[in-house]
Amino acid sequence: MLRPSSSSSNNGTPSSSRKCSVTSGGGGPTVGDNGAAVPTTAQLLSKTLQQTPSPQITAHFPSNSMLEFGDHLGYYGPEGAWKIHEGHRRSTNEAVSIFIFEKRTAEKLHKPKRKGTITELYKKGFRQLERIQHARFFKTLCPLEETPDALLVVGEAVIGSLSDIIGNERISSYRSPERMTECPLLDLEIKCGLWQITEGLIHLHTSEHCMHGNLCPESILVSINGTWKLAGLEFAEKSHGSHVDAFDSIRWSSKFPKLGQPNLNFIAPEVQLQATCSTTSDLFSLGMTICAIYNQGKSLLQCDHNPALYETQLNELVLHNQEFVMQMPVSLQEAVEQLLQRDPHDRPTAQMFSMMKYFTDPALTCLRRLELLDQMFPSQKAEFCPILRDTMHAIPRKLWQSRVLPALKKDLANRDFAPFGIYPLSYMIEHSDKLDYAEIYRPAVEHIFQEADKSLQTQVILLRNLSTFAKFAPPDEIQQLLVPILENALQSHNPEILVSPQRKE
Repeated sequence: MLRPSSSSSNNGTPSSSRKCSVTSGGGGPTVGDNGAAVPTTAQLLSKTLQQTPSPQITAHFPSNSMLEFGDHLGYYGPEGAWKIHEGHRRSTNEAVSIFIFEKRTAEKLHKPKRKGTITELYKKGFRQLERIQHARFFKTLCPLEETPDALLVVGEAVIGSLSDIIGNERISSYRSPERMTECPLLDLEIKCGLWQITEGLIHLHTSEHCMHGNLCPESILVSINGTWKLAGLEFAEKSHGSHVDAFDSIRWSSKFPKLGQPNLNFIAPEVQLQATCSTTSDLFSLGMTICAIYNQGKSLLQCDHNPALYETQLNELVLHNQEFVMQMPVSLQEAVEQLLQRDPHDRPTAQMFSMMKYFTDPALTCLRRLELLDQMFPSQKAEFCPILRDTMHAIPRKLWQSRVLPALKKDLANRDFAPFGIYPLSYMIEHSDKLDYAEIYRPAVEHIFQEADKSLQTQVILLRNLSTFAKFAPPDEIQQLLVPILENALQSHNPEILVSPQRKE
């Protein structure tokens, strides 16, 4: 673990308790020797980071002329030191996310000579991400850029860190109030997100022979389509040679900058108390992260950067005494209890966690297969799409638009795939409303109706679902697009086409 020092550089029902709310930050002010209140880290960061990046900072980055900066989305990394902005590339209008770390942040919080150490640590984190090319890790689009005043990283578009979304109290004290509306996570969203992070850990532990070292909500980014991405590799460490599960470990210490250490509230006991760690240390942190998701962003340990308080709270830790635990599915409660075992040998590995009962869910299985749709053979797509349609009732409508439709859109333009994609698409339309049809679903299906030479399969499936498409279509669209399909069917001599209107899917 890199130590900064002065000498080195399922049901779709939102859980009522999982919402963002404006808070005043964790803990009261610290009183200095002279009796005056000492500003907290969050208060200092609030003053430093809430401002929009000035042109003096962004103008010196090589990519500045190619980027258009958008709204401030949230914060990421240790102590929320990185500021996340929306953005897009001017040449292609491609949506991106822009991460900025202003070096003056380290100067305001700590001795200036430590600024270089913090900067090197943060550079390490993103360079590790550049090296790891895996679907479960945040994807950087350009090499990290540095000026004397700041660091900048351009990556795939995100909506923020998981910490921003679940309302981490320590971070939320300096989030903009207009973005602090209710933002509940659906049970299936959580399950899918945890599966994605677990897959990332499996790759990190087994293929990269690394441990993460700081798994917490600030280290997880959520893409614009809702995918959870593993990031925050500032403290990731390779195993020692032949010892595949032995890593360097250093205790959290008040002698070093908070900006340059993992989040104490999520650190495994053996790391902090015994200075030893293994890949299952990440699984303890994952268990605490799950608790934070159901507990408005708060870990079971609220240590306020105090190692002594960490040990006290750890000894008093009882999962089932926590009221929020009742919000979890029973199968997840059982899994979290195993993740939070004090003895690292009693915890499951990431691979074992992925096989637990909690993840045995047909809706999750369909969403996982949907991610692989572009890798399927036509025969596999033909087999999968009816299964997806039959499972749509278990997938919340929110995910139809963020996960299902985007995955289908590309293939709906493919003549060979179109008839299969109509299966789940017709279900979404049938259970939608007029506005959603006009704005979301009609653009996805319109070209299929307009295609002059439709395949036999497409004609048959369109006819079977004609009443669904006519449900919200305006009169002129019915006349121009739907009536010709019915007329052609009546003129056909193909028995399958003639009987298809009688067999609604």
